[in-house]
Amino acid sequence: MYIDDKVHFYLDFENKGEIESRYYLQPSKSLFSNCFKFSQTDGVLQVKEKHNINVTFISNHLGEFNEVFKWVLKDTNE
Repeated sequence: MYIDDKVHFYLDFENKGEIESRYYLQPSKSLFSNCFKFSQTDGVLQVKEKHNINVTFISNHLGEFNEVFKWVLKDTNE
């Protein structure tokens, strides 16, 4: 991979529960977190619904890294 190369991938969120659920991406302030762009950072999943989140990564730094993104899920009754 080279600087400014783009890599695209996706995440699938699926509600297999019996109640609708809200989700959101917790902000990250790591060095590489701003290299990732998400098509959606929050939403509501109805029962049995699936959301596809497109992710684009554009590297602007050299070197190895490990990035963790935390997604929060809550039922809408809270």
